[in-house]
Amino acid sequence: MAKVEIVDERFDLTARDLEIFEMIGVFGGKTSLPALGMTFFSHASDPEQQARQRIFKLRKKGLLKQKPTNLMRPRNYYIPTSVGRELIEDRFGIHVSSSPHFSTATFWHGIYEQVAWYWLRRFGRDPQRAIVKRWSREHHHTPDLYYTNAKGKIVYVEIEMTKKNSESYSKIFTNMLKDNIAAVLYIFESEKKMKQIGRVLPVWEPVRYVSIDQMIGAARLEAIKQSDFLLKIGEMK
Repeated sequence: MAKVEIVDERFDLTARDLEIFEMIGVFGGKTSLPALGMTFFSHASDPEQQARQRIFKLRKKGLLKQKPTNLMRPRNYYIPTSVGRELIEDRFGIHVSSSPHFSTATFWHGIYEQVAWYWLRRFGRDPQRAIVKRWSREHHHTPDLYYTNAKGKIVYVEIEMTKKNSESYSKIFTNMLKDNIAAVLYIFESEKKMKQIGRVLPVWEPVRYVSIDQMIGAARLEAIKQSDFLLKIGEMK
């Protein structure tokens, strides 16, 4: 077994552990087994079990604590302790509330945001969350995530969980056009959902669709095939 490099000797943390805490910080101070299973532990035969084992160790170190979701799945989510919050602020300059906002209605949307953030980074991109209060001052539409493509243009990323009516999509697309973006990437939890919702989205050339599984699969491809995938989603436009 390959030796795991420790990059934080205070808590015996690996580079992967630190990126987990970075993700927790970026997304408001919480994460879950499904989010970790589809990202850091997706290579495992049982990703969520592997994630559970690592979370258990981080909890034993006093860095994370467990909270109930009141959902059937996942039953729990994880937030940093005061020591974990201090770690996130010291390492990444991100302040995390001691009581992160939690909503059962948007919890799974947040999970897929974390998954998209993780895999876009694996493509060498730097996805950012668009905070409504700040972003809306200079833009007409606030996406879930955004990043700058290789040619310096903005790509919007939308996690689409439910189908909107045509009037809503028309308004959204009108506002996106005003922001002069290179493309908008719609990410769906499954290919089935992608086909269902994709049928009702307005026809607009910069629109791209991808499922979570397609993203994960493409990220594991050799570099040349990754480039083909990025071209397909409009990233290289």
